[in-house]
Amino acid sequence: MAKKKKKDIEEVKDSEEAVDLKEAEDSNEGVGDEQQSDGGDVKKASFPDFENENEAKGANPLSILNDVALKVVVELGRTVLTIEEILELGIGSIIELDKVSGDPVEILVNRKLIAKGEVVVIDEDFGVRITDVMLDKKKEKAN
Repeated sequence: MAKKKKKDIEEVKDSEEAVDLKEAEDSNEGVGDEQQSDGGDVKKASFPDFENENEAKGANPLSILNDVALKVVVELGRTVLTIEEILELGIGSIIELDKVSGDPVEILVNRKLIAKGEVVVIDEDFGVRITDVMLDKKKEKAN
């Protein structure tokens, strides 16, 4: 008897799903085709093929990013200070960093390490000579 009830329940579920599918098909009928609806035409949208347009022009798709400003930071070193030590800082105070003189500095773009270099003096300004470019491990394996 339990098997019969289970079979009857499954048949009811199957018939309900079939009705739901049929209703969904009926409601989607004609979608994408021109239709007359509330006095207006409904047409399928068409979009230009941007990939072929860039190839035809020979343009580099990344060239649009050439004028985007990025934050570049050259990090000499780091340290951790307590609030008391920070409050004691004044003119002439020296903060000891975790790197020694002559160690390479880190060059970060948007907080991502991209290179290392050495500090140089040009006229009276500081600069950084890049000595090592950090490659992404995934890109390095691909090459």
